[in-house]
Amino acid sequence: MIYIISLVLVYSIAAVGLDILMGYSGQVCFGQAGFVAVGAYTTAFLVKNGFSYWVSLPIGGIVAALTGLMIGLPAIRIRGHYLALATMSFAYIIHLILVHWESVTGGPRGLIAARPSWPFSFEKDKYFYFVIIFIVIPLFIVARNIVKSKYGRAFLAIQKDEIVSKSMGINLTIYKTLAFIVCSFYAGVAGGLYGPLIGFLDPLSFTILDSALYIMMIVLGGRGTLVGAFIGAAFFAILPEVLREAKKWQELAFGLTFICFLIFMPNGVMGFIRRYQVSFVEKIREMEFLRHYFEEK
Repeated sequence: MIYIISLVLVYSIAAVGLDILMGYSGQVCFGQAGFVAVGAYTTAFLVKNGFSYWVSLPIGGIVAALTGLMIGLPAIRIRGHYLALATMSFAYIIHLILVHWESVTGGPRGLIAARPSWPFSFEKDKYFYFVIIFIVIPLFIVARNIVKSKYGRAFLAIQKDEIVSKSMGINLTIYKTLAFIVCSFYAGVAGGLYGPLIGFLDPLSFTILDSALYIMMIVLGGRGTLVGAFIGAAFFAILPEVLREAKKWQELAFGLTFICFLIFMPNGVMGFIRRYQVSFVEKIREMEFLRHYFEEK
């Protein structure tokens, strides 16, 4: 159970970063698994060569952020499905590097990702769970502050209309690139936590399909809602365990469940909740209006 919760939290970090890019700034990215891979392999490689995990983890996030910068700068000139294809190509290139750069990544054999040392006597899953909690909470607070600041408002303006945003003085180059940097940094940190949690890094864990999985997380949870990223991450981490007994029917049940969510909750779980919250508030106001009306009569 602790392992599953830890996996949910790790997924949610990458999903929160992607939500800032797609849910707030409106950019399309099919390369999130590539950014996660950069952070995961950078962290594992540095630890393997004698660096402290606590130094390697932020370096992994920074390297992923620099990679996001390199992708974000040329990508700001394109949009829509062209941007999706560009980021998808990036994810494929990263996968090829992981397979063929054997001296660094271990190639198809993979790379061992060791967990950091811990001064207290806890079982291994439990102590690393506390490490993840210690990292997830401040990252979520930072993300929340970003989307509620002038940067978040600029992201939303760009999402609505880039031409109007530019006429209002918003520098599209800076803010689009910043969204890519934040997204890739969060993915890199998630990768640095994912490796030690699993214990082993394999190129097959960072494919284009895994990038699509992160997109599905924020779509299911609700785009533009950071809490929705946690809901989507929980769904995609827990449901496979629930359907484990289904065996060969597992993928079919998984797909049908996701389709049902999209049909009945097209705006995600948080969008569904907010819609009924608004309806409930409106009904209360209507009842209050009627009560005052009859009292006056």
